[in-house]
Formats: sequence, C-alpha cells, structure tokens
Amino acid sequence: MDRSQAKTLLRQHQLRVTTPRLEVFLALAHCDHPVSHSELLEGLGEVDWDQATVYRNLVKLSEVGLARIVSHAEGVSRYELEL
Repeated sequence: MDRSQAKTLLRQHQLRVTTPRLEVFLALAHCDHPVSHSELLEGLGEVDWDQATVYRNLVKLSEVGLARIVSHAEGVSRYELEL
C-alpha cells in the first residue's frame, strides 16, 4: 500500500490524515503478522512522537474498523489491518 492509498482510506473513514496516524497505518500495512504496540514502536524507529500517540492511533484505527486486535496473549494486544 502506498501513501496515497493510505490517505484515501483514512479520509474515507472520516479520520484526519496526520503524520503519526499515516505512519502507524502504513507500518501496520507492511507487517506480515499481528504486532503489539511495542513491536510497532520498534518498527517505526526514531520518531518525534511519544508512545501514547502511537497507542491512541492504534485505538482510533480500531474504532473505525481499519485495524483490529487479534490477540490478547499474555496481556498484550496485537493489532493487524482489517482490510
């Protein structure tokens, strides 16, 4: 998925396209397995946003149906895209 497609999907779900949201969405899109918040943070590398920003975006993507929690194993939520 490219940036243009991701922006379109976010807008179709009435979400603002912010840099953190777009990057979290694209990171999920490029994962080949469900990932936890901390795994996603590692995959994003050095970013200017805090951990809470990434978490809030995961929650928001889940709320609008673009992502879903597929596992709560060992008390850790793991997310994947719902496309």
